[in-house]
Amino acid sequence: MEKPIKQTRSFKPRPPVFKELDYWQAMGVLDEQTKTQSAAITKGYQFYVCENLLKKTKMSQLEFQSITHIPMSTLKRRLKNKERFSTQESDVIYRFAKIVELSIELFATEEKAMQWIRSEIRGLDYKKPIDMINTSIDFQSVKDLIGRLQHGVVT
Repeated sequence: MEKPIKQTRSFKPRPPVFKELDYWQAMGVLDEQTKTQSAAITKGYQFYVCENLLKKTKMSQLEFQSITHIPMSTLKRRLKNKERFSTQESDVIYRFAKIVELSIELFATEEKAMQWIRSEIRGLDYKKPIDMINTSIDFQSVKDLIGRLQHGVVT
């Protein structure tokens, strides 16, 4: 006599929960229309992404303008008229927001993260991470350094 086959439950892995998703949703980047970073940047960030980032970083428009190099008149007009930022402007805003996000993950508080972002860092040839968002090579250098620090690699 054969033994009956025991039914097993099928395994369905849970989708991973990403803190990153919460960060970008809180910034106002990801929504029903723009479900990916690429789509959001290509379409252009909404004005409130900049407003949310300014609030999160406690940064003035002048300081934001000086690091993003978005002309002040453009920045003020986009915020006042609730206009989307261009693809290029959104890309530099993304780089800044990403460095903020990674720094907060590294230091666990926004205050410590912003202090580090504004400091001259030996591993970046004594440049400030906040000043390294305008080119993809500089941005990648900051991301690489944060990754090394997260893994305990002395630089």
